[in-house]
Amino acid sequence: MNETSQIKTRLRTWIRVVFGLSLALNFLVIGLVIGTVVRFGGTEGGRPHPHSMGVALYRELPQADRKALRENSRRHAFHSKETRIVEADAIAAALRIHPFDKEAVRAVLEEQAQYRIGWQKTAQNAWLDQVSQMTVADRSDYADRLQASLTRYPGRDHRERRRFWKLQN
Repeated sequence: MNETSQIKTRLRTWIRVVFGLSLALNFLVIGLVIGTVVRFGGTEGGRPHPHSMGVALYRELPQADRKALRENSRRHAFHSKETRIVEADAIAAALRIHPFDKEAVRAVLEEQAQYRIGWQKTAQNAWLDQVSQMTVADRSDYADRLQASLTRYPGRDHRERRRFWKLQN
């Protein structure tokens, strides 16, 4: 075999390796793009399924109404970060006591539950105020978005949700 044919063979092998790497890189990029579109694409921007009615009620409000609710929530914050730290320290201290004082832990948990109930009532009242200020057409559009939000997600219970909404209409 002469020297020219050996150079051509090496050159062909080198070009094949570069071509194979280039092809692999292209497939990787295409896969990332497709994965991103599947994960974050669509009309909902890849938002996860609302895990509670409260999340759906908030999420489907117009953006200005959501902003007003957030501001209202900040104005009516019941506990500061410092208060939450004190509560966490109280629970931690009660957990370390021997013998265990079940009632001390229960008292702290009850106080936290009362906070959550108070916050929820404040949030519900603010939401009701926002909805009561909507026009009939706006409320109807909101109801349509809410219904679609709770029925468009696939999952184990999607048939039950659709059946529920059909019964309501």
